Amino acid sequence: MSAMTVRMTRATWYKHRFSVVGIPAVFLLPALAFFADSVVQRHYLSVHHLNGCLVANATTGGSSCMSAAWVSFIQPSPMPNVIAVAVLALPVLAGLFAGVPWVTREFESGAFRFTWTQGTSPRRWLLGTFGPLVLLAAVSAAICGAAAYWWYQIAQWQDGTSIWSWRSSSFEPTPLSLAGWTVLTMALALLCGVLIRRVLPAMIALIVTLGACVYLSQTWLRPWLFGIGPAVKQVSLSIRWLSVQHHHLHRPDLAPDPRRLARNGILITVGGFAVLASVWWLRIRPAD
Repeated sequence: MSAMTVRMTRATWYKHRFSVVGIPAVFLLPALAFFADSVVQRHYLSVHHLNGCLVANATTGGSSCMSAAWVSFIQPSPMPNVIAVAVLALPVLAGLFAGVPWVTREFESGAFRFTWTQGTSPRRWLLGTFGPLVLLAAVSAAICGAAAYWWYQIAQWQDGTSIWSWRSSSFEPTPLSLAGWTVLTMALALLCGVLIRRVLPAMIALIVTLGACVYLSQTWLRPWLFGIGPAVKQVSLSIRWLSVQHHHLHRPDLAPDPRRLARNGILITVGGFAVLASVWWLRIRPAD
């Protein structure tokens, strides 16, 4: 690691310490809540010997258990699915209040000029600051995604509907999915900040751009990937058999479906193009 990289990293952690603290808080506080609630629910299942109820009916997707303890546990409610989908708001919060402000405030205050006069090129300044922040955000998002996934394996039984691994509530709360959306959001925040260079207009532009990405992902990309070809039935049956053997948990998201990896790979690739566009724009228009 060069001395210039070390100085840039130190400057990033000092100048943007509020973002450095805020990004983990956005993801790790919900992760703690997911973990705590999951522990409580799993304890209830263990105490009442209900782990065997966590096997989906092949037709309805629900459980065939009818005991009073199980009925009391499920209490059909849409809230688990609402919460699972709301997890997507966490990358938006990180992008709005950490991804956009750091770069726009540098331009608004003119602080970037001092950095550039110290022998740091605009490209190195941009990537040297963005790199640690997006890495921190991606790791925090993956931890939150793992906690949300672990929580949803139990909470999904309370929605009273069939369990389908490509439904939004089942698809999004996973480590890779949440990390992919976070990388994309931070990259789009960087691009909006470099293009507009004003905090509020850049935030509005990020919301509009990210909204378009979410709309396309849900209405076109995910159905298109799902329609490429059916999952191999034998693999699905094997996964279900293994899930029954391991504590009788139905875990559709563990199926090795490359289409899921492709969707998240596309999100990260689009984010990479946004970063390249930011570097290109800064090169042709370094300052106002």
